[in-house]
Amino acid sequence: MRKLLNFTNVRIYISLQLVEEPLRIFLVKANALQILKISLREKYCDFPKGQ
Repeated sequence: MRKLLNFTNVRIYISLQLVEEPLRIFLVKANALQILKISLREKYCDFPKGQ
């Protein structure tokens, strides 16, 4: 029983790792995209800084 439980924990851990890595990459890319959008908006639009 314990062996089975351990195996399940390992499988859950591995699948979490597999999900976590693309998620982290996605978040980093989304963050970079957001920063890029903000800098482009500041460069090309004459909005006051608050909007």
